[in-house]
Amino acid sequence: MRDVQMREQASLIQKEVETLLVDISRLTNRVGKHKSHFDQASKDIDLIEKSSNKIGNRSEKNSDLELGNQEKIKD
Repeated sequence: MRDVQMREQASLIQKEVETLLVDISRLTNRVGKHKSHFDQASKDIDLIEKSSNKIGNRSEKNSDLELGNQEKIKD
């Protein structure tokens, strides 16, 4: 009788372990996908920052040109 109960319990434990392994695999997959999304977002932010810096530099050059032209007009 005791062996039967132990086998039943062992079977239940084995099923639970298998379910946990499936859940862990699913979680690992989801974490990988999130990491990929965060990596892509980081690259996008780097590109946005690069564009913003270029626009700022161009604006400064244009301001310098405009100020230079105004000084020539005053002379």
